[in-house]
Amino acid sequence: MSCIATLYTTLRAELDPDDVRAILRWLGRFARYPIGADDAGGASSLASSGQLSPLQKAVLSFMAQLAPLPCSEAWPDALDILCTTLCPFKVALFRRSAASSPEVDSGVSSAPTAVSEEAGDDPAVEARSLTSAWMVRAADQLASWFKDHVPWQVRISMFTAVVSCLSECMATRHMATTLGGGAADPAATDLWRTAARAFVSVVQSGLPSVNITAQSQQQLQQQGQALQSVPLQQQPHQQRTSDPWPMLARAFEMFLLGQGLPATTLAPGAVQSGPSAAAALVATPSSTIDFEVQAAVLDCLSDTVLTACQYASNETRRVDRHSDHNFSSDPPPLSSGWP
Repeated sequence: MSCIATLYTTLRAELDPDDVRAILRWLGRFARYPIGADDAGGASSLASSGQLSPLQKAVLSFMAQLAPLPCSEAWPDALDILCTTLCPFKVALFRRSAASSPEVDSGVSSAPTAVSEEAGDDPAVEARSLTSAWMVRAADQLASWFKDHVPWQVRISMFTAVVSCLSECMATRHMATTLGGGAADPAATDLWRTAARAFVSVVQSGLPSVNITAQSQQQLQQQGQALQSVPLQQQPHQQRTSDPWPMLARAFEMFLLGQGLPATTLAPGAVQSGPSAAAALVATPSSTIDFEVQAAVLDCLSDTVLTACQYASNETRRVDRHSDHNFSSDPPPLSSGWP
């Protein structure tokens, strides 16, 4: 890891996009599989207690120094590296499966290297390593890059992907988040709080550019010009420039109403079967901090999204307004913990 950091710092001005992408792939691999031959189970033990491994800390420290990248073409890859590690639904599903199969979650027997073929093929290592503690730091770094460093074209092309992964992390407020072995995850609350703040920052900084591009596309269509002439279509990761509105609607439904969560991620005893179930799933803020975070997301919906959704489908507008109305018109009573 130190060699990569030294290489990047020394040759930064001479690196081309492929060089930067190669470094980013190494960082992503180290983050997901922080198990080394000389680790002797240390990283696995730290992950089991919800802590970051030394290698993951080194990755985060290096990522904080990456910006600005020497070539803007690599920014989609940089964002994608973090997005792929913000996957609490996938992690929760594997951990639940591992809990019923002790041999799957019994640790790494041969301590493969962080970039070995064995580690890359073992989802148990990834699920155990991507703790809430990692995702808290990754979500914060992702929002910082998105807001302060990436070009507007990349904000557009990656907007839906970034919103998608942050919405999953926000939705963990409704989940029974555990570590390997079933222990409670000490960073679970910090995860949904941090992800919610990051989500608000991303929407506020990215949605204006998305809307401007949507308006340009609409005007070109009206003029009978081909969509291929829109600059957006020439950006990297163009498959991710799909309509962002359904993903935004899903994010607010999951966070504010507790709807749309995979059944395998719900807290024990929670059943989704209509509006009454959704209302029962709404988490009551237990502190002033929780209230402020929740209010910020609701303000983002009311002030940023609903005022800019002229290019969304009628169904998506209906869902967004439903989330706003259902939550704000009947908030939990003061006796339930609201300040």
